[in-house]
Amino acid sequence: MFGRVLIAGCGLMGASLGLAIKSRNLAGQVVGWDSDHRATAAALERGAIDQVATNPEAAAAEADLVVLAAYVKSLPELLLRLAPSVRAGTIMTDLGSVKGSIMAAAREPAFIARLSPGAVFVGGHPMAGKAAQGAVHADPELFTGTVWVLCPPPAPRPEEVLSEDGRLAVERLKALVGALGARPAVMTAEHHDRAVAAVSHLPQSVASALMNSAASLDQQTPGVLDLAASGFRDTTRIAASTPSMWRDICLDNREALLGTLEQFESELAAFRQALEAADAAIIEDFFERAKAAKEGMRN
Repeated sequence: MFGRVLIAGCGLMGASLGLAIKSRNLAGQVVGWDSDHRATAAALERGAIDQVATNPEAAAAEADLVVLAAYVKSLPELLLRLAPSVRAGTIMTDLGSVKGSIMAAAREPAFIARLSPGAVFVGGHPMAGKAAQGAVHADPELFTGTVWVLCPPPAPRPEEVLSEDGRLAVERLKALVGALGARPAVMTAEHHDRAVAAVSHLPQSVASALMNSAASLDQQTPGVLDLAASGFRDTTRIAASTPSMWRDICLDNREALLGTLEQFESELAAFRQALEAADAAIIEDFFERAKAAKEGMRN
C-alpha cells in the first residue's frame, strides 16, 4: 500500500505499527527513527523496522507515509520539524491520543507554508495500547478489532469541506487502517478529544485514584491490598501505565477532562447521598443504569 514508511517514534505504538505493517506486507520498507537510540535498537531487534534512520528529515524526504508515534507533548514540534522535508504526495499522520494540539499546529500558517504541495497531514489515533511500554512489548495484533480515529486536514479555503488531496489521503489511510484489522472512524479533533476524555482519560484518572486510595488504606490497615481479587486488579490494571505519558495527555486535554470529571463527580455524589440516606431504590437504580449501559455497548 506504501513504498516506504517512516515511523518517527519506536515505542510500543510505533513498533506495534511496524510489526503490523510488516506482518501484512503493507509496505516495501519500514524505517524507524527515535530520539532514544535504545528504542530504535529494540524495534530493529523485534523486526518492527527494516532500517534505523539517523536523520529523520532525510528519512521523511524518502517516505510515502510518515507516522509520528512520539509522546503527545512532542508531536506538534515533530510535525513542524519534518514538514519541510516531505515530498509532494506524501501523507503524514500521527498516533497521539489527543488531537486538538496537533491539529491546531497543522492549521498554523507556518506549517502550511513548510509543507510541499500535495502533501497532507491527517490526524490519527488508534484506540489501543498496553500498560507496559517500549518496543519489547510491541504486538502486531495490537490494533486488531479496535477503532482508529482519523481527523481530516483543514481545508485551504473556508468554503471547502475538504481538499481533494485531503480526501484522497483520508481514503488511503482508511484502507490502511482496515488492512491492519481496525475500524476507521472519521471525526473532528474536538469531537475526538471530548470522547476520549470520557472513555480513556477519565478511566485512567479514576483507576489511579482508586489505586492511590486503596494504597493509603493499606498503610492504615495493613493487608487491604492482599485481599484484592480479579475485580480490583482488572479495574486498576491501567494504573500501571507510564506516569509522565499520562501527565502530558491529561494536561493536553485538560478542558475536556475537567468536563468529564464534573460528570463523574456528580454521579459519585448522588450515589453517596443515596448511601447516606440508605435509599435502596436509588442505589439499585445506580447499578441498574450502569449494567444497562454496559450491556448496550457495541464493543
